[in-house]
Amino acid sequence: MIDFNFEENCYGCAACVEVCPKHAIKMVTNHEGFQVPKVDLSLCVNCGLCEKKCTFLSKQKSELNLNEAVCKAAFRKDVQKREQSASGGIAAVISEAFVEKENAVIGCAWSEELVARHILVNNKQDVFCLQGSKYVQSDMRGIYKNIRICLEKGKKCLFIGTPCQVGAVKNIFGNNDDLYTIGLICGGVASPKVWESFKAEQEKKYGGKMIRANFRSKGRYGWNTPVALYEFENGKKSEKLSFQLDAYVLQYLYGVFKRKSCYHCTYKGDSINADLILGDYWGSTEFRELSENMGVSAIICKTKKGEELVALLEQECKVIDTTLEAILHKNQPLIQSVGHFGDREGFFQCLDDKGYTYAARHCGGKTNPLKYIVMQVLDKTGLFELIKRRIKG
Repeated sequence: MIDFNFEENCYGCAACVEVCPKHAIKMVTNHEGFQVPKVDLSLCVNCGLCEKKCTFLSKQKSELNLNEAVCKAAFRKDVQKREQSASGGIAAVISEAFVEKENAVIGCAWSEELVARHILVNNKQDVFCLQGSKYVQSDMRGIYKNIRICLEKGKKCLFIGTPCQVGAVKNIFGNNDDLYTIGLICGGVASPKVWESFKAEQEKKYGGKMIRANFRSKGRYGWNTPVALYEFENGKKSEKLSFQLDAYVLQYLYGVFKRKSCYHCTYKGDSINADLILGDYWGSTEFRELSENMGVSAIICKTKKGEELVALLEQECKVIDTTLEAILHKNQPLIQSVGHFGDREGFFQCLDDKGYTYAARHCGGKTNPLKYIVMQVLDKTGLFELIKRRIKG
């Protein structure tokens, strides 16, 4: 029977629920809003399957270490299509190629209620649902069944998720010839409860239901300086610099409301067992400039299947060779766990008592007030990006 400190170490993948033959395990929401297992001892027969497939207790060995992998940088040539993605649009190109051959892609999408869930898509029109960063943990419940059905039908299946989610899929299905995986460089997953609290406050402020959320919109300044864009059904919208001024994204970066296992995650570096690893590429300035500030992806190819995925980029993408060192520039979460600033315990206490804004102001990470005001003025006057570029040369 699976038995360890779920609050501290569970990744929330729900693999144990999937493999239990007696349906003795279910996922429940803890006080921080994260999903953790709950075992019904009256149904458990101690078969041990949950322990063998647990993302925390057991994982498959990666084929190659990072320093042995092939490293690329790439972006989709179609600027309008690339604009819809968080970085260079590479996952979308691969996904479209998959579904064009009547195969399936599984990745994270927003539901109508803006809940992050992993879903299966099998047509080109729905690939756009998977694009963009979602700074909140996705719900994986039920998705393994979809993967199993797909593989049993003899179709190829591409899974896109965080490295721990890839680990869960690999634990359950092994190195199935028809299963391909993409692991995203991950800075930790945020509490769905926190996201819901923030969203509810924004809906109250703007007087309508939030219908779209894009934490890294390229609309105003492009990829290099993204904007957090929230749109509401009454036509109103909120746009703030993601990494400098947005109240949610800033606290996500400070790490105060991420899952506890993220602070000591073992799915880093050589332990990422995916065919491809994708993230933002901040390496070569010259190559970034070729993208017209609309995004460049970093690609780390670790398997033969990964090579097949890279081959799908030839027609639609500009691809160059690069180094692991260049990819690691501003991508330290690839090799090390995230930390956090602020009073995490106090944050969740305040969240329950007084809501997101109060919790963030009193227990979250702090931004220098003067710096914050200056950035607001520069953003409103349109000078922020200009000054940023001049400072960085």
